[in-house]
Amino acid sequence: MSTPSKRIREAWRWLGEVWLWLAAIALLVAYGGFLFFLQQIGAFKFPAEEPAAEVLAAVVGVLGGAFAAILTFFGVLLKHSVDERNLALKQEAEGRLKLETSQEIRCFDECRRHQ
Repeated sequence: MSTPSKRIREAWRWLGEVWLWLAAIALLVAYGGFLFFLQQIGAFKFPAEEPAAEVLAAVVGVLGGAFAAILTFFGVLLKHSVDERNLALKQEAEGRLKLETSQEIRCFDECRRHQ
């Protein structure tokens, strides 16, 4: 059975992961809203009096910057997820090492008493 402090740590870890995924979904929704806003104001329509290349370059620049920001966020999300997993594996290994060490010490003490 797990101790209360371990359950609390697991709950906080779960809340942290949920918060990150909610932030990721909110970012995607915001990006979709931004694209919808650009479409509504006519950013994807090329007026006859302006060169189409200039308008297209501006739109591609804005969309590219937003896309780069989203990719960066997902990279951070992935790194955080990997770091959390590595931390859990490290704590598990430390627990096993402590258990093994205590068993070896107990065995050594038993051997010394029987001699």
